[in-house]
Amino acid sequence: MAFGARATATLALLVLAFDVLTGVSAAALANVVNSCTRPNVAALTFNDGPFIDALKLLDAHGVKGTFFVDGNDLVHRKGNKCIYKGDRVTALQTAFNQGHQIASHSWSHTNLTDLDPDQVREEMVKAHDAIQDITGASTAYIRPPFYQYDDQVREVAAAVNHTIVLRDFDSRHLADVTVQGQMDHYHQVISQNPKPSNILVLQHDLKKSPVHQVVKYAIQQLQGAGYELVTLAECLGERPYHRVGEPRHTTLNSTACKKGSL
Repeated sequence: MAFGARATATLALLVLAFDVLTGVSAAALANVVNSCTRPNVAALTFNDGPFIDALKLLDAHGVKGTFFVDGNDLVHRKGNKCIYKGDRVTALQTAFNQGHQIASHSWSHTNLTDLDPDQVREEMVKAHDAIQDITGASTAYIRPPFYQYDDQVREVAAAVNHTIVLRDFDSRHLADVTVQGQMDHYHQVISQNPKPSNILVLQHDLKKSPVHQVVKYAIQQLQGAGYELVTLAECLGERPYHRVGEPRHTTLNSTACKKGSL
C-alpha cells in the first residue's frame, strides 16, 4: 500500500514521538573517514607498526605520520607480539614523543564483524587502554582490521568515542606488489590531471619489508607534487586525541596479553 507524502511525514512524526516517550531510539553510529578534508595535504598512515627504522626514515625527512597499532596480533606478527613488550613500548613512546599520531588497529587484529558487541568493545577498549598506558594519550581513531565494519561495529565505536578510518590510497604492499609496482602506483595517482586535492595513504610498517624504500620514494614524490605531509588529524582539521596525560604504565603488563604470547 503506497503512502502519500503527507501520510509518510505523519508516520515519521508518530515514530519519533513514540521513541521520545518510550526512550527508544536508534543507536548512534561512529563516523567513517575515507579521505582527508583539507586541500593540498597528504597523510601517510601506517598499519602494524611502529618500528624504529620507519621512525628514523620519517624523522630524516621531517615528516610526521600516523601509526595504527594493534595490541597482541598473534597471527601476523613474528616475534614481538604484545604491545607491552619492551621494544614495542620503546618504539611506541618514541613515535608519540616525536610528534607522530598514534591510533588503534584493534587489540588482536581480528575481523570485528565476526564478533558480538561485547567482543568488539573489548577489542577496542583494550587497544585504547594499552596506547594510553604507554603514551598517556586517549586515541580518537580506529582502523578496523581488513577494513571490515558494519553497523554493529560503528555502534560500539561510537559508544567508546572512536572514529573509524579507512583510506583512499593503498600502496598495495600486502597484495605482493613489487617495490617498483608500488612506486608506479604512487606515480600514477600523483600524476593525474587534475591531481587529487588530498590523499589519505595506507602503508604497512612491517619489519624486514621494502616499506622504507617505497616510503622514501612516496615522500619525495608527494612533496614534489606540492602536497604538505601531515598526520591524519591534521588532514581532517581535528584533534588526534581526546586527552593527553602522563603514561600510566611503561613496564610489561603481563595480564593484558594471552599466556605464552610474549
